[in-house]
Amino acid sequence: MLDSVLRRLARDQWVRLHGTPRVTVLVGGERGREIWQRWLALDPVRMAEHHADALRSMRRIYLDAGRQDEFFLDLGAQAFSDELTRLDVPHTLELFDGKHGGISYRYPGAIRQLILSLREP
Repeated sequence: MLDSVLRRLARDQWVRLHGTPRVTVLVGGERGREIWQRWLALDPVRMAEHHADALRSMRRIYLDAGRQDEFFLDLGAQAFSDELTRLDVPHTLELFDGKHGGISYRYPGAIRQLILSLREP
């Protein structure tokens, strides 16, 4: 598990420094770069600044993820939360001990957040 996290962090650092992961360039050439740019254009973290006013107008933004998520969605939720904080967009982030599945015990809390957002003026 630690090895996969370290590989992911190394890849993310490469992207921050160079903009395109090495594997995309090596395997896909120019076509790979084009596909990667389309992925980046749809990245919620990168899209947030352009949509900051719409995000600020939302009644509630609630994010949660398991700290051991097999798909690293906890890292994505944390990155999105960091960007929302930078943009002064009110939100809630809850990271919990758990993985991607088997989280039905979390539903009552999520439903509570939904109810609170519907009750607010």
